[in-house]
Amino acid sequence: MKFPSSIRVAVREFSSIFDIVRTANDTFISGVEGEFLKVLSQQLHFTYKIFNPYDRQWGSTDHSGNWTGIMGMLLRNEVDIGLSHISITEERTKAVDFSFPYAVLDRTFVTAKPGVFPKMASFTYPFNGNVWVLILALTVIAPLLFRALMFKKRSFTTVFFMIFGSMLKQPIDNSEQPCMQRLIYSTWIGSMTLLYFAYSGVLLSFITVPWQKKAIRNIKEVADALQAGTHRCLAPDGTIDIELLLNSNLVYYRIIGEYITRNNWVYESSEMSEELLDDRTILIGSRNLIHGFFGYDPYVTEYISDDSFGVWNIGIALRKDFCCKEELNFAILRTLSAGLYEKWWKDSAFISSWNQISKTEEVNESIRLPLEDFYGVFILLFAGYVLSFVAFFIEISVKRFMKKEVLKDCLLDSKDITEEAINAKNTL
Repeated sequence: MKFPSSIRVAVREFSSIFDIVRTANDTFISGVEGEFLKVLSQQLHFTYKIFNPYDRQWGSTDHSGNWTGIMGMLLRNEVDIGLSHISITEERTKAVDFSFPYAVLDRTFVTAKPGVFPKMASFTYPFNGNVWVLILALTVIAPLLFRALMFKKRSFTTVFFMIFGSMLKQPIDNSEQPCMQRLIYSTWIGSMTLLYFAYSGVLLSFITVPWQKKAIRNIKEVADALQAGTHRCLAPDGTIDIELLLNSNLVYYRIIGEYITRNNWVYESSEMSEELLDDRTILIGSRNLIHGFFGYDPYVTEYISDDSFGVWNIGIALRKDFCCKEELNFAILRTLSAGLYEKWWKDSAFISSWNQISKTEEVNESIRLPLEDFYGVFILLFAGYVLSFVAFFIEISVKRFMKKEVLKDCLLDSKDITEEAINAKNTL
């Protein structure tokens, strides 16, 4: 059967996928799917007229069971075909036909890149909580053991400060100990030296290279973040994403769908941008479209998850009674075999990456540590000096008080002696 000379095409206008420029005399299309339609029209020798769904949706069933968007236009015989990165789903195949799949739709999510941990507390980062607890336990247990084994004549306070100082590379007076006990001391000093250098080396890396906060990596963590109330999740309006999440067999998929439905967390797909993202927002979308907006490695500006919650084939939607599905499939296969569709995506990716490169500030190759990176260390140093001066003044005050008490006792004693001497003289 001869392919129609003119067909009506329903498209969902979308930046970099299908762009439309209308003038008084003509309509110009561009984008990946726009180029695809132009090549198909050249192969099959047809002209086309572009129609946009009034609700700007690809198509899903509403509360009444009626199809919206491009799917609804096909069912009402308003258009002959529909394209714009339309996913092939079981529900849609019951309503319309689809051509041979020519791409894959991978659904994922994007978040703002997590910030860095404050460098003021960088001195705590080299060790995790368990290691710090172990070190704290050592500062208590080690003095007890050393006092029992080596320094029996010294007080616990003296031994404690000796062992604590050894952790900070301070020497210990061990001259009076026999050879076997010096071996124990040497083992301790060697271990503390390794611990000190390990801490110092890792600390420098945390200061020079900012430590990124943990990002949300997979779908389960998205559900956990929504339940914790730390984030919100936006799904593209007019797609089947919410329906698929709600009908999933996985609990955390349904949790995401319920939160999106309850709070009406949707956004217009063509308006995906960095302005939508903040530290508390997660955007669901097609991986290709997300990369189209935010760029590709190494120039991606946001965090794009490697996890996927759905993969579908992409095809051209057709009316059930469309006459020339085989001819259309043949033209699609020829276009794919020539590598044209892949080339259009690479061209789009290059433009997107180039836009991100232009936004990237020039990085100075010389790495310098600013003063604010050492705020935490200086605060500790200042706190140590304050405590030292407080201890110093307390010690002086105590000594003066003790001197006064001693002098007072001496005066009382001398007074008593004088009185006894007077009494003895009177007696004589």
